[in-house]
Amino acid sequence: MTITRRNVLLGATATAALLPIAGRAQTSEVVIGVIYPLSGASAQIGVDAQKAFDTAADIVNKNYDFELPLAKGEGLPGLGGAKVRLVFADHQADPQKGRAEAERLITQEKVCAIVGTYQSAVAVTVSQICERYQVPFISADNSSPSLHRRGLKFYFRAAPHDEMFSTAMFDFFDAMKKKGQKIETLSLFHEDTIFGTDSANAQTKLAADRGYKIVADIKYRANSPSLTAEVQQLKAANADVLMPSSYTTDGILLVKTMAELGYKPKSIVAQDAGFSEKALYDAVGDKVEGVISRGSFSLDLAAKRPMVGKINAMYKEKSGKDFNDYSSRQFMGLIVMADAINRAKSTDGDKIREALVATDLPGEQTIMPWKRVKFDEMGQNNDADPVLLQYVGGKFVTIFPADSANAQTKLAADRGYKIVADIKYRANSPSLTAEVQQLKAANADVLMPSSYTTDGILLVKTMAELGYKPKSIVAQDAGFSEKALYDAVGDKVEGVISRGSFSLDLAAKRPMVGKINAMYKEKSGKDFNDYSSRQFMGLIVMADAINRAKSTDGDKIREALVATDLPGEQTIMPWKRVKFDEMGQNNDADPVLLQYVGGKFVTIFPAQAAVAEAVWPMK
Repeated sequence: MTITRRNVLLGATATAALLPIAGRAQTSEVVIGVIYPLSGASAQIGVDAQKAFDTAADIVNKNYDFELPLAKGEGLPGLGGAKVRLVFADHQADPQKGRAEAERLITQEKVCAIVGTYQSAVAVTVSQICERYQVPFISADNSSPSLHRRGLKFYFRAAPHDEMFSTAMFDFFDAMKKKGQKIETLSLFHEDTIFGTDSANAQTKLAADRGYKIVADIKYRANSPSLTAEVQQLKAANADVLMPSSYTTDGILLVKTMAELGYKPKSIVAQDAGFSEKALYDAVGDKVEGVISRGSFSLDLAAKRPMVGKINAMYKEKSGKDFNDYSSRQFMGLIVMADAINRAKSTDGDKIREALVATDLPGEQTIMPWKRVKFDEMGQNNDADPVLLQYVGGKFVTIFPADSANAQTKLAADRGYKIVADIKYRANSPSLTAEVQQLKAANADVLMPSSYTTDGILLVKTMAELGYKPKSIVAQDAGFSEKALYDAVGDKVEGVISRGSFSLDLAAKRPMVGKINAMYKEKSGKDFNDYSSRQFMGLIVMADAINRAKSTDGDKIREALVATDLPGEQTIMPWKRVKFDEMGQNNDADPVLLQYVGGKFVTIFPAQAAVAEAVWPMK
């Protein structure tokens, strides 16, 4: 007789079956199993995973103002406010241990669902047991493409698999080639479990499809004591890009061996795994500056979706680390499972499975840069868009695709500039000493600050105290366009360059600019700057639209704004015109660069607006 979950639990549930359904729904807790390596070489992965799952459970069980399923309110409302309880199991990176632990969780701990498992090889056996007992399994962070193609009904994966990740890598290669970068040859380096094998298979197919030549394809034994022979082959092949698929221990050994043998790849684009782990960068970070890794998560997303930063802070308080590609997927795996259990209003495996099949979660309600979570007939979410991240200045920044990339990071990569430090600090920080010491050590050709006034003043004062004088400063406006900064530290920033929208030099060509500036100065005691000029024009454009609408009706004003086509000569700005695209953006608002010289700003770029040559480097 085939053993099913129904057979195994029949005796335990016979009495419960006599209760009314509504009564059974009022359970006080829902038990979910979590299987990870909690001992052995991958133990740190499991420890970090525990913190990620604990963070997700806290959000479900308590009340938080996040646009995330189950964050608002306490517990699972579909089950009378039942709280989620997690039971952790240690698979020790052993597929057979994983099989045994999955069965124990189901038969002894009575879990209604399981989430796991880091190693794809373990996901194979765990998912087989879940299928046997009809218990839903979410493969939170396993990336082997073959996992969802085995005809299992209770297997689900919200995150991308390695074919999706590898496609993003080759899209990046294609984009870089179009920009003139030489990328023709590849070296594949992969461990011999299902993760490494599936990754290499995907990359081999994509290389053939896209016209790239694989000059080395090296499979090694996972957890090998030596990689000397393999690295010698990589060095001899000397590919344009090295593409490793290695877990943390192997990744560290690979990097150390490359250093010992004097092999420095032109570029490394890694299949995540060890190359997303803090342990690798703690061990060999000085040797892998500039490495690129695929990923599912980008902390840069917090700028567009503030809850990402807040939830990351909760995780960091527990773990001492920011979310990475694994911990973010682990977090979302539990959120998706809990959401399905809540919608199922039951702990029955079939009902939870039906709810998972019906999942359609918008990307904005996740912490990921995904379009949405929606499973296909094989349990795979095909809308989990990957990103590429680059390790720069001690942290990862998003470089691809364009709509996820940090603007300056993306431009640097596109134009061939090297970022030697990328330092994020807390706004209104009482001290920037540590940060300036890092800047001084990096000694870049250009410092590019994005700081409001108070922080900008503190930055400049701290640089002076520590004897750090950048070769050049090109600022992202903000505090570096404000009179208050130059009143406080102007003697220390002679020659600083700031981007802007406004140039008082325009008054020489357009006299009304000077006259309107004089009116503003009479009221404020200051000349227009980048902010006040844009504020002035914002009201002029709105008033013009209301006038053309001949109405105060919102729809009519909107129609008038859509129809706006204001020549630059009828503004106080160096813009071509004001005309909005379908998303409401004026793409003809040409910026200028201004340099602080002799106590005032002068326009130095672009040529048609410039009144002076740039002083470079700063004096």
